[in-house]
Amino acid sequence: MTPIEKLNQISHLLPTHALQDIDKRMSDWLASGGKDDDPYMYQQLQYAENIVAVLNSNLVLAIERRLHMIEKHKFYVNRFTVGRYQVYLALEDSESQTSLTKVVDLTDDSITYRESESVCEADSRSIDDEYLAVAAKYLKQIAEQGR
Repeated sequence: MTPIEKLNQISHLLPTHALQDIDKRMSDWLASGGKDDDPYMYQQLQYAENIVAVLNSNLVLAIERRLHMIEKHKFYVNRFTVGRYQVYLALEDSESQTSLTKVVDLTDDSITYRESESVCEADSRSIDDEYLAVAAKYLKQIAEQGR
C-alpha cells in the first residue's frame, strides 16, 4: 500500500489544516518528478500518523481526567500537599475537571470547595477515625435531609 493510500485511510482523523499541508507537500513532490513510494512520501505519512497519535493521546488524557472527577460521598486528599494534610468528603459530584465542587474538609469540620484536579481519591480504610467520625456526621445529616 502506498503512503497516499495509507494517508487516505487516516485522513478523517487529521485536522483539516494538517491534511491540507500534507496533501500540498505530497502533490508538490509528485509534481517535481518524485514517486509515490519515495522515502519523502513515507516521511509525510509518518508525520500524519504522529499527529493522529498525539490527538489520540490527548483524547485518552481527557477521558482519564473525566474519569477522575470528584464523586459524591467519596473521600479525597490534596493532590499536592503543601502545608497541613487535608482530607475531604465530597458532598456533590463535580460537573467538570475545573468546576468547584462542594466538599467537607474533615480536618477542620468545614464546608469548602475544591477542583477535581486538586485532589486524589483516598481509600476510606486509610483515613483516621477522627476524620471518619466527622464524615459520619455529615452523611447522617444528608440521609436525614433525604427523608
